[in-house]
Amino acid sequence: MKKVVRLTESDLTRLVRRVIKEQPIEDDMIPTFGSINSPMVILEGKSSKYVQKALRNLSPNVITIALKFCEGADFSEIDICEFPKLLYVLLKDTPNNFEEYVNCEYEKAGDDKYFFDN
Repeated sequence: MKKVVRLTESDLTRLVRRVIKEQPIEDDMIPTFGSINSPMVILEGKSSKYVQKALRNLSPNVITIALKFCEGADFSEIDICEFPKLLYVLLKDTPNNFEEYVNCEYEKAGDDKYFFDN
């Protein structure tokens, strides 16, 4: 017999945070796709211009930003702290100025992984 479980948005957000924090995220676990209107923005091998366009047009509900092997990412134009649901940023082999321009609290996990506790 199947059981229906109803979750509020806050329940789901709390569950996602717990899963992200409890399980180490390996680079090969992240799918490769990109959508600037998605709660998961994952870009691989994109130009700096494409990355900037994506960063300027992030959904207010973005949860994850993963940039892998991109030409570069400039965070001087974006206030990452304005995204209340953001939990995780990965900047794998992507030149960036993330730490210089992000002023809200985050936990650094390795050279290119950042967790937010919103």
